[in-house]
Amino acid sequence: MVVPVGAGSLRPACDRHGPQRQPARLYHHDGNLCGGGGRVDLVNTLPRPPFTGEISVQPDPLLQVMPEAEASQSGIDDTARSSLLDRYRKGLSGISLPRPAVGLPIVMSVIAMNSKTLRATMNHSLLPPILIESKALESLSNSMASPVSRFATRLAYGASQLPRIAWYLGHGAAMRQLSEMAGRRPAEGTRRGAAFTGAPMPDRRRLYADMVTLFLQDLANVQAGIYPLPADHDGSLLRLLHRSRMFFADLPSIHRRRENGEYLQVQSEETRRKRPSYYLQNFHFQSGGWMTLESARRYDTQVEVLLNGTANATRRQALRPLHEVFSGRDQRRLRLVDVGCGTGRALDFFKQAWPRLPTLGIDMSEAYVAEAKHHLKRWCWINFIIANGEAIPLEDQSQDAVTSIFMFHELPPKVRRIIFREFARVLKCGGRLVLVDSLQTGDEPDYDGMLELFPQSYHEPYYLSYLKEDFGAMAKACGLTHIRDVNAFVSKVMVFDKP
Repeated sequence: MVVPVGAGSLRPACDRHGPQRQPARLYHHDGNLCGGGGRVDLVNTLPRPPFTGEISVQPDPLLQVMPEAEASQSGIDDTARSSLLDRYRKGLSGISLPRPAVGLPIVMSVIAMNSKTLRATMNHSLLPPILIESKALESLSNSMASPVSRFATRLAYGASQLPRIAWYLGHGAAMRQLSEMAGRRPAEGTRRGAAFTGAPMPDRRRLYADMVTLFLQDLANVQAGIYPLPADHDGSLLRLLHRSRMFFADLPSIHRRRENGEYLQVQSEETRRKRPSYYLQNFHFQSGGWMTLESARRYDTQVEVLLNGTANATRRQALRPLHEVFSGRDQRRLRLVDVGCGTGRALDFFKQAWPRLPTLGIDMSEAYVAEAKHHLKRWCWINFIIANGEAIPLEDQSQDAVTSIFMFHELPPKVRRIIFREFARVLKCGGRLVLVDSLQTGDEPDYDGMLELFPQSYHEPYYLSYLKEDFGAMAKACGLTHIRDVNAFVSKVMVFDKP
């Protein structure tokens, strides 16, 4: 839950499409197949709309795969079938597949046992763009939405997401046990009262069911071609362990601040001259507030633990409304600014979906921007500015999209309106504003009690006013149209357009 706002200059446009060290791709160059060196300017520059049909490719007779009964009648035993499958896979060996390919051997076995003929239908998002003259391979790269491709995508998605969920749920369970142990030894002079709510509370079964719904929606977006299979870029195991150690090491300090009501430790004569007072607080009682590099390095772990491993999946829900306005347009000519970009996690997913989209991140924290730059160094066409969202340093009507993730609940009501007007000012006519933030009172009535308890356990001085904020009226006052709200577990996606 990052509050406003990040510095740098536009990195030079790179003559590659997306992140560094991409897998090799096949291009048609001078009538021949070649590797990534064959230059095709339009590759990965335009989002491809999802293809919903199914194209059958007549395979080589030697690669024909038959069901079990026909195989026995034709004298093809398991060894021969395995050999044929190996030969088919070798035929695709020149095509570089991302992580969904880990399930390909299993999928091929399923095809071998259950299909009369091999329908080479694979989700086009699993394959890099292939510009070739061969009709068969062109059909293979464009076909999608078959049960086989969906199964392969599910395997890869589960392999990447389930360990993350388990990792952060485990952290949450350990944190609760430590909190209970600390609660049995209350410190003298504590100022904190017991948390209380009379509103409904979701039970654990409801929480887990809504988490599953969020991840199923995330997977559905991938299968629909709205964005590629996500890479969370959490780092190596050693990095995860280091961040985990930092997280647990800060818990005693957080507990002391919570018990004693201390939340202004980041204020000093120096910081008061640089940042507004509402910003200079120990939000969540975390050490350093938004002002230190250590805080920036702990932040992503803290938020994932708080949201049970769903923070990144929640951020990705902003891509669907962006896809609606970006689809079919040259991404190089679009502009997007993310206000309150923090450590850059949302920007990472924007770049995965649109690698050559010129993107700007704005945040008030030098430390968080430094962390964002480190996290996003794989990408080109991205810039950062350390600035206040109340005065965005951009020209009027200069942006096709504005986003803000987990920021508005940490702003005073007056500041929310100022920043909203800034969003409306920098948006082009026809532009889109996407906000992702906490649920509000009444969005999911069973969650109202949990929303009331949140600011009692974490320092969130503006959260209760956020719960009652009328964003539709705020948008109307700024000349924006409120399109819709979509709930996403304990958060929601709010979509606005500028007529």
